[in-house]
Amino acid sequence: MKNLIVVFTFLFSLSCSAQKSGSNKTGGIKPLRVTVTGKLMQTQSYCGGMAPTPEMEAQYQKAFPYSGKVFYVRKGKVNSTKAEVLTSFTVDAKGEFSFQITPGTYSIIQAKQLKPLTRADLKSTESLQVDAKCMKEWWAKPYYLLEVKTTNITIPDWSIHHPCFVSGDIPCISYTGPMPP
Repeated sequence: MKNLIVVFTFLFSLSCSAQKSGSNKTGGIKPLRVTVTGKLMQTQSYCGGMAPTPEMEAQYQKAFPYSGKVFYVRKGKVNSTKAEVLTSFTVDAKGEFSFQITPGTYSIIQAKQLKPLTRADLKSTESLQVDAKCMKEWWAKPYYLLEVKTTNITIPDWSIHHPCFVSGDIPCISYTGPMPP
């Protein structure tokens, strides 16, 4: 009789859990989904010829939304092509983003981190210097390591700086060519 009460109590608690979290179409329990929100801004360097006016300098120091930037989410603490991309999110016109995911540990990565690095990725050119060691470390390291528990998360505001004459957001590339007059 005692075992029957324990089984009944267990089944009753499972039923209550399913009602709280909702059931999926197959009758199972839906996994808990947590909402992750944040804001991504960007800054730029002054890349002109003449010395900037104080107003221009002030304008370049202001961060502005990085709208349209896409990030990808993989399971785990390091970036690996063995882990599938679970979701992606795009930064909106205000610099804000939001997505939902189940509890766990995730790597937030950029598009360039979706595929393995190639020899061309590690090669410097006449005006762009690539730090190959930095590039390999950058590729494996998530842009942001996300630990999801059971409550909604707001990621602290991010900011990406864009140096002169370097496209993309990889910190291991620097411009070494001539500056404009």
